[in-house]
Amino acid sequence: MDGPRDTPTEPPIEPRRIPVAGVAAIVAAITANFAIYRIGRATGTIPDDLPDSMSAFGVGAIIFVSVLTLAIASVTMWGFTRFSSVPIRNFTTLTLIIFFTSMPPLFSLDIATDFRLTLIAMHAATAFCAWWCLTRLTQAPLRR
Repeated sequence: MDGPRDTPTEPPIEPRRIPVAGVAAIVAAITANFAIYRIGRATGTIPDDLPDSMSAFGVGAIIFVSVLTLAIASVTMWGFTRFSSVPIRNFTTLTLIIFFTSMPPLFSLDIATDFRLTLIAMHAATAFCAWWCLTRLTQAPLRR
C-alpha cells in the first residue's frame, strides 16, 4: 500500500510566489483582453456606437475589472494554499464555477451574437490567465 487515498498528490505551492503570479495574471489578462478588444473593434464585433448603458465595455472598465478580479483571485489562492491540502484542485474548481456562472448574464444582454462571443472570449481569457498563472507559477521548484 502506498498510503491513504486522501493523500494530496498536488505539487506544493509556495505562498510567497502568489503576489508575483497575481501580477503576471493581471498583465496577461489585460494584454489578452486588450488584444481581443482591438480585434473586436477592427472586425466590427464591438460596435463603435455603444449606448451609454454599455460603457462598462470600454477599455478603462475592462482593465479595472480585470485587476479587481485577479487581485481577488490571488487572495483566494493564498487562502486555499493556507487552509487546504489541495489548493490547485480547489482553485481550479472555483475558477470553473465562476466562469460558467458569469455566462448567463451575457446571454440576457440585448446585443449581437458576435459581440456576445467577444465578451465570452474576454471572460475566458481572464479565467485562463488567473488559473494558469496562479496554479503554475506558484508551484515550488522540484528539488533534486
